[in-house]
Amino acid sequence: MLRWLPFLAVLLVSSVQAQTDRRGSSDDPSVERFPLSYIVNFRQSKIPEYRLILGGLQKVDGVVRPERELRVAGDLTRITYRIPDGHTSSEPFKYLRSQLTAKGAEVLFECQGRDCGSSNYWANSIFRYSKLYGVDPTQHYLVAQLGQSYFVIYTVIRGNKRVYAHLEVLAGQQRDLTEDLIGQGYAQVPPNGELPQSLFDYLEQNPQLKIWLVGFDRKDGEVDDIIERSEGQARQLKQVLQQQVDADRIRIFGVGPLAPLMMKAGEAGVYIIRE
Repeated sequence: MLRWLPFLAVLLVSSVQAQTDRRGSSDDPSVERFPLSYIVNFRQSKIPEYRLILGGLQKVDGVVRPERELRVAGDLTRITYRIPDGHTSSEPFKYLRSQLTAKGAEVLFECQGRDCGSSNYWANSIFRYSKLYGVDPTQHYLVAQLGQSYFVIYTVIRGNKRVYAHLEVLAGQQRDLTEDLIGQGYAQVPPNGELPQSLFDYLEQNPQLKIWLVGFDRKDGEVDDIIERSEGQARQLKQVLQQQVDADRIRIFGVGPLAPLMMKAGEAGVYIIRE
């Protein structure tokens, strides 16, 4: 038996060394890793337009599309952890999720299993890391926001029973309202209602452009009252804009709670939309 001890010692050391983090990688300071897990993939980059997936994935006309998504700019950190054998995919998911909610993060979307769509789509079309391709029913996915930062968690069990936890942290940059209006055709007005001078400059430089001010409101109340209230918000914003912009170029509309994907529950505001 004693003659096997050196060999067993070598195996033990090799096993420990094999479970070290990828060179150059590190944890995000906001989230503590699952115990005894280690980093197998790590990337950092500045993203001018990050796709924040807020719905399950499906393939339409050969293209993988989410039910809903937002485009956000910021500094992105991607970390993939290998979870020790013997754990389910829900354990690291709950471990990471609880840390975010304990800090006051708002969960924007989460799903599990087949409700998330195919794991193949997540691994290869969204995260672009094939090791995240696992068994569909074992998937867990979450998007949360804490201040200007967004957190994405995805956990899954592969066919070989290995468990992976993927974390993406986007340190968001405050985008100019006018940039959003030009780039995507619409923009949400900040809660304080302040409009940047760049918006007035843009409208002055494009005198033929007309805009809609669409009021949204997902606060409590009767639907008719909420719609009227949301239209009033749009009307107030029009009064501000028409101090420098021809009133004929501005149209208002209130939809109240009837467009839920544009607002979170309990939120109200106005979107500017190019005609």
